[in-house]
Amino acid sequence: MKKTEKPTLQEKLSKRKYKTPNPAVTFFYNLIGSTVLLPKYAPKIEIIDRLPKKGAAIIVWNHLSRLDHLYTMKAAYPRGYNMVAGYSEFFRAHLHTVFRLNRILPKKVFEQDIPGIRAINSVLKQGGIVTFSPEGMSSIYGTSQPVVPGSGKFIRFYNVPVYFLEMRGQYLTSTKHFLEERKGRTEARLRLLFTPEQLEAMTPEEIDAKLNEVFRHDEFEWTRKEHIRWQMHGHSCEHLDEICYRCPRCGTDLSMHAEGDRIVCTTCGNGAVLND
Repeated sequence: MKKTEKPTLQEKLSKRKYKTPNPAVTFFYNLIGSTVLLPKYAPKIEIIDRLPKKGAAIIVWNHLSRLDHLYTMKAAYPRGYNMVAGYSEFFRAHLHTVFRLNRILPKKVFEQDIPGIRAINSVLKQGGIVTFSPEGMSSIYGTSQPVVPGSGKFIRFYNVPVYFLEMRGQYLTSTKHFLEERKGRTEARLRLLFTPEQLEAMTPEEIDAKLNEVFRHDEFEWTRKEHIRWQMHGHSCEHLDEICYRCPRCGTDLSMHAEGDRIVCTTCGNGAVLND
């Protein structure tokens, strides 16, 4: 008798039905996040406009690092939410259980994705909250990315309240090029960005423009303005040459070498020191 082949993860994801989060999971997620995970980042979380106790809503946030979910959790609580994550993240074995328990929604980045849209539709129709970053990926250099074209059209279609969670400091806590965590200061501010009535009166292009406006941020400018000191342990430039690989002086590719707090071009000697 021929053995039946087990369905692949791709097949499982395409057929998975999504519900709003289990309240018990939301409670323990908040408990662990609030007492164990978040405190070490010196968070300051401000709720200007609280989420409705019931009903569908969308939360958008500027994606600075892999730590953003902790701030979203704290700002939304006691409401649970379904966060949208990149489709590729679902193939990382250590995330399987966490994603399933928290009912994370898969979405392919920068392309039409019918199963992903279907999952978001399902949660919003259930009166749930969906959270995602219209930038489509986390910050590379500590500055904001432009939102994915069509984000305004996507948001306008659902015609539900849209909240903005404004992140500050999360990139410098754990940079794209070096995941060693640093201590400094982090902030998150939740406010209502669009009401359904405002969305109806705006074009998708106007919504995109508004998102790009409120998302505009530079971690280094913010740090300088706020006089924040970051404990970089002398490793501020580690692996920086993986994204700053071209010398800005001589233009040679792959000639930059980064180590400790210094980055130097091995061709012409141009370099810099990055302090706190």
